[in-house]
Amino acid sequence: MICVINSAKSLKVRDNSKKSLKDLSVPVFQAEALQIGCEAIKVPDDKKNETLWAKHVNSNAIQSKSAKWLADFALSKGPVQAAVDMYAGPLCNGLKLKEKSALRSQTNPENAQQHMRIISALYGLLRPYDGVRPYRLETNAQLSLDGEIQSLRTFWKARLAEQLSQEALALSSASSEESSQEGGLDLKKETPQPVVALACSQEYANLVDPKILEKNGVRLLRLKFKTRATVKGKQARGMFCRFVLDHKVRSVDGLKAFTGHPDLGNWRFCEAESSDSEFVFEMVDPGKRPAASDSNPPKKKQKKKA
Repeated sequence: MICVINSAKSLKVRDNSKKSLKDLSVPVFQAEALQIGCEAIKVPDDKKNETLWAKHVNSNAIQSKSAKWLADFALSKGPVQAAVDMYAGPLCNGLKLKEKSALRSQTNPENAQQHMRIISALYGLLRPYDGVRPYRLETNAQLSLDGEIQSLRTFWKARLAEQLSQEALALSSASSEESSQEGGLDLKKETPQPVVALACSQEYANLVDPKILEKNGVRLLRLKFKTRATVKGKQARGMFCRFVLDHKVRSVDGLKAFTGHPDLGNWRFCEAESSDSEFVFEMVDPGKRPAASDSNPPKKKQKKKA
């Protein structure tokens, strides 16, 4: 089982990583990332916002900082830190449950390195403790790659699917040789099916070609979190990944036990809305207001005339 989340635009950039550089792993697509970085810095300054950031960066200060990050990256300059420490925002709050260094202190780092992946527009696919430099880049950025102008979505689509296939198959093979799965939710001793669970947003899910995974015999499972609050949905993606790591979930059925966290929201599995290719979870909040379509405001009782 590999649980996949997406990177974040919000970053916590530190001069020194919490883990020493010698303890950080090297991203599997480091060479491709450098290729992208070198092409990105060739984009004229007046075209960067449109070409690299999809016109989402309106602040001149943020544009300058983002451009400097890319320039430093292309020159292998700037701070290096663990991916899981650099990304911030609601999804990462859910992953760490708002506890300082919670992922490292409470979850076996080796387990996280094996079963968690982060999709990145620049780095492609990251393990939590891969060493990365700060950057900002959109998945639909158009660059000259492989001899043609193409989006990063197109560039990564087959590459990520093939890499995830290899890793999922390797994990499945290794698990079949284990004598037990102590400490996990799975009680049956059986060879687990290779599964890639996409807990990332649709934007990043589009960077993985499902047909390649299917061809390689790997089951692709999408996760959908139903809520009106966008932030809560992002937090749920992080909490879900944390759930997979903490409970060492190895089977698809084990994923149905995800219930969230009291501090960040409770969730439940929706059997009726789920399918073999997509699991749906809905937020459970007794205090939330009912949808307008579900109920009508009660009419005030008129006092009877005496």
